[in-house]
Amino acid sequence: MEAFLSAATYPLPLPLLIPVLLANATFFHSLRHAVSAVGSSFARRHSSDSAKVAKFGESTFKLLCHGGFSLFGLKQITTQPWWAETRLLWTAQDAWVPPPLLHMYYLCQMAYNLEAFFYLLSHSFSLELSSLFYGLPRVTKSDARRGDFLEMMIHHVTTDLLLVLSYRHHFVRVGMVILYIHDLSDVRNSLNEI
Repeated sequence: MEAFLSAATYPLPLPLLIPVLLANATFFHSLRHAVSAVGSSFARRHSSDSAKVAKFGESTFKLLCHGGFSLFGLKQITTQPWWAETRLLWTAQDAWVPPPLLHMYYLCQMAYNLEAFFYLLSHSFSLELSSLFYGLPRVTKSDARRGDFLEMMIHHVTTDLLLVLSYRHHFVRVGMVILYIHDLSDVRNSLNEI
């Protein structure tokens, strides 16, 4: 991992960044299904409402991810010199190369947010094949579409765009601080949803 995430590969070139993000997003997608299934099977013992059971499984996944990211941030990010001296967040951005663990943390955060974006899309719309338009697919709203779909879509598009731009333009220190604070609040939100 050291060689893969060395100074020579920061930031990763786009042809390499895309497959790395997609592979990690696939991992988070598989993890979402596994954790949601375990959480849902636990919730089924206490409730017969399928919407509540699904929500419990999803909240369990979010709690696991944001809790893990928060613990990592507590151990790694809060020990960095720029954590206490915020002036350092903005100086010598081009010269600073994140250590391999922090580099991987940022890539995992990017992949997690990318997976959350695609998850929101896949659960908000359904794709139907119709012979009416010569077999062209037709996109329709799903019954499971969230009430706050528009707000969450704006949130995910903005977050993903900011993550990619901050990564490409060497502002990962600022991005890590924001992600850490965001994850801390999402742990509380996930606990409230459970």
